[in-house]
Parts: sequence; structure tokens; C-alpha cells
Amino acid sequence: MNTAAAAFVLAPALALGSFLNVVAVRVPAGRSILRPPSSCGSCGNEILWRDNIPVLSYLLLRGRCRHCDDRISPVYPLVEAVTAALVAACVAVFGPTPYAALAAGFCAVLVTLSAIYAHRRIVPDP
Repeated sequence: MNTAAAAFVLAPALALGSFLNVVAVRVPAGRSILRPPSSCGSCGNEILWRDNIPVLSYLLLRGRCRHCDDRISPVYPLVEAVTAALVAACVAVFGPTPYAALAAGFCAVLVTLSAIYAHRRIVPDP
């Protein structure tokens, strides 16, 4: 049963990972997480809904912006996939319980902090 529940949360967990990318990029910059809509960091064009499907759009666009062909960081789909895997693992281990929600929340916070460090490159090198 827990496997079915874990599979059921995969799509929402991918969407959560996409939102965590927004948080990781905008919060350290002091920008709103709600407005404006997502846009390319290079050309500034708004990202269309069809280009904003977690992981799938990155693969279909081959990691490039549709408008300016600039490279999109692989950190974005990585955050989405890792978030989905961790949330699904929490549900698989704890079942659909408050413990799973709590564990998934902690995982989301840790993924967000890791993404902030990856985007900002503020982790010191040895």
C-alpha cells in the first residue's frame, strides 16, 4: 500500500520541487515568490506553461531556453527530481501519515537550502 501512495505523490512532489526552485532563486535575491511569472534568466522572456513542466520540459528543450537558446542550469531538474524522490520515499516509509508529511517538509527545507547554495555558489571550496 505504501508503494501505491508513494507513486501517487510523485507528480505533486515534482511540482513542489519546481516551486522550491523558485524559492531558492528568488528569496535570497529579495524578490517575490508569487510575481512575476517565471522567466529566462538570460533573455527575460516569460516561460510558457508547456516549458514549465518539471523535468520533462528540461529534457524536451535539451536544457536550453526556447527563446534565446541559452543553457539552463541542470540544478533545476535535479532539485525537482530529488524533491520528488525524497517525498515519495517519505510516503513509502511512513505511509500516508502526518509523520510522512513532517519528514517531507524537512526534506523540502533541506533541498531548498542545498539549491540556494548551488545557485549562489557560497559553499567554500576546500
